[in-house]
Amino acid sequence: MNFSAIALRLSSFIALAFALIVAIPVHAQQPLPPPYIFTPNDGDVLHTSTPSLHWYGYDVEVQVDDDTDFSSPVYENLISTPTYPTADNVTFGSNWTATIYNNMSFSGSPTQIIRNVNGINFNWGSGPPRIPNHAANPVPGIGADYFSVRFTSQQNLEAISEFYISYDDFGRFLVDGVEVFSAMQTNLATYPLIVMLPPGTHTLTLERSEIIGDSIHQLQWLNNLSFALLPHDTVVLPPLADGVYYWRVRRSNTSQTGDWSEVRQFTIADAAPDLNLMTSNSVTLTWQGIANSTLYHAQISRISELEHWMTTGVIPELVVLTPDTSLNVDLPEGRYNWRVQAKNQAGRWSDWSVLETFTVDLP
Repeated sequence: MNFSAIALRLSSFIALAFALIVAIPVHAQQPLPPPYIFTPNDGDVLHTSTPSLHWYGYDVEVQVDDDTDFSSPVYENLISTPTYPTADNVTFGSNWTATIYNNMSFSGSPTQIIRNVNGINFNWGSGPPRIPNHAANPVPGIGADYFSVRFTSQQNLEAISEFYISYDDFGRFLVDGVEVFSAMQTNLATYPLIVMLPPGTHTLTLERSEIIGDSIHQLQWLNNLSFALLPHDTVVLPPLADGVYYWRVRRSNTSQTGDWSEVRQFTIADAAPDLNLMTSNSVTLTWQGIANSTLYHAQISRISELEHWMTTGVIPELVVLTPDTSLNVDLPEGRYNWRVQAKNQAGRWSDWSVLETFTVDLP
């Protein structure tokens, strides 16, 4: 055995390994992606002297200028977003009943009814449904695609709850028999939904229709949510004179600053006074009561989200079920639309009221 040759090869191997380790690049911290800016759209003409800007993103620096070089912004602000509650505060509920159909329309007799399901948190992948601790897994009589499942349960909720609904294909969510969410999609997505109700026991229903591909079902929520935790993704600008303006946003936190978003232009022309201007986060909304009504269903949505809501069926930001003819909510700055419908003693819902608008603009 030639120990000299072995030692030479070993030293060469160590040197090569060391060279490879040294050659591995040290990746710098990835830059923050620019926020997605929503409204105003590029070229919009606005008839208000205090327009609101809307974006999707957290911890955002905003600039508005009457020139594209942004050398002397007419408005500049760093808007920090409060931290959302941690996963420790989230619950999936318990004692759910899963009613599963061998079709996508919940029609006919169910193939399986499974009780005492401990939470809706399933990723069945491309296979058939599987319920933990169920006697037969996978669920017999159900294929991997073209089925539907309805989860129901009674849960104790506080006054304000924020739900997170994750699924693919079709999903529908009801509270006490009232549809508060319904959307069809092709890819996995998570939707947040804030619901305000009288504290106590409420019936929750999540319906899912699986078409093809992976099958994911998840429903979780936070109880006793504070409106201070809503994302600050909008700002109402101070009064501006008629003219052309440009705006942009970028992510910025204590550790790094991201790239600027695209620049958008808007024009203020013939600005009219703002009606229904609220100068406090605490907003009280009232409506005329209807005789023999037992419940009112109110929806409040930021105007920036209204077009998306109307065209896709995705729910508004806040849903309220109340027997009263008024409600008080704490809302971040922005422009809002709201409407109300009434439920009579026979259980039938009225048409929606005319859509009304108000603005929250803090002094």
